[in-house]
Amino acid sequence: WYVNDDYQESISGQGRQSVNIPLDYLSNATNIKVKTRSALGGVAEKSISITPHPVMPLFYLYDDILGINFSSPLIKRFETTHDVSISLVPFYLSVNKTLTGTDSYEWFLDSLPFTPQENTLVRLQPKENSSGYKTLSVVISNTKRRLQKAQAYLTILFDTRQ
Repeated sequence: WYVNDDYQESISGQGRQSVNIPLDYLSNATNIKVKTRSALGGVAEKSISITPHPVMPLFYLYDDILGINFSSPLIKRFETTHDVSISLVPFYLSVNKTLTGTDSYEWFLDSLPFTPQENTLVRLQPKENSSGYKTLSVVISNTKRRLQKAQAYLTILFDTRQ
């Protein structure tokens, strides 16, 4: 096995058909190459380049019965005439299952901090017979990986007038 053209002796050898390789988040890409030899002397080589993807948080409508509606993300602007539940999905945020509490969510409504019922679910209830807009935003960060940080914004227009 080779990582960025450096031979990895500790993970190479007979019967090593799979490996776990940590990615370097400071580089643009990690190149992984494997060379194999058969008992009859045949040689094969395969390589792959893995690029880290930036954290991409997206908002979706949430229904208590059906769950998250992944069919259409809420991008930049959303209009509603009633109570609404909005779920945040932080795509590409690294998750290490051996560590807990590595993600941090800072929520803001019209630039004022607030705490939702859950880290990724917000329930909004506009007042009756009112209209206007609110700006919902969140800052997500991985406390174990300082460079993983992202923001998402959504303007919610509401009109509950009859």
